[in-house]
Amino acid sequence: MSGKKKLALVGLAFTLIAVPAFTLAQLDDTDLAGMREVISARFPDVVWVDADRTARMMRLPEARRPLLVDTREPAEFAVSHLEGARWLDPDEPDFSTLPTPGELGDRHVIVYCSVGYRSAAITKKLVERGYRACNLERGLFGWANEERPMVGAEPTKVHPYDATWGRMVRPEVRAALDE
Repeated sequence: MSGKKKLALVGLAFTLIAVPAFTLAQLDDTDLAGMREVISARFPDVVWVDADRTARMMRLPEARRPLLVDTREPAEFAVSHLEGARWLDPDEPDFSTLPTPGELGDRHVIVYCSVGYRSAAITKKLVERGYRACNLERGLFGWANEERPMVGAEPTKVHPYDATWGRMVRPEVRAALDE
């Protein structure tokens, strides 16, 4: 079983156990708000940042702008991502591809994925390595649902990850699922 499938199964099982109100048939974009509580139970020390603050920080002068790190699969990243984001493999992250904490100085690192689970795991690892890292609340799904700017092959859409989790993305901003 691939790392992506294992992570999906673990995340799904965790969600269904931790929040019984979630059912697969009923997932939709309103469930994104509840994901923070579920993810925080697994990663209690992770600091979160909301989309409004992230957008403001993205407009700072380059020397103060946060480093954006996308921890989704390559196919997800190709569809759309935040401008300037660097891709980091969620299953086998190579932290040497990122500037060191010393090189970043006071700059923050904002990590994101679809809903926040994969990025919370990476955020935790970055903090352990000395980075000032935080996790984007509601992930790229929440960002896209608010029709915030993205770049990529389909900059007005977001990859749905899979048919189940994709229900949290509003249909008008959900990219077609690769078969």
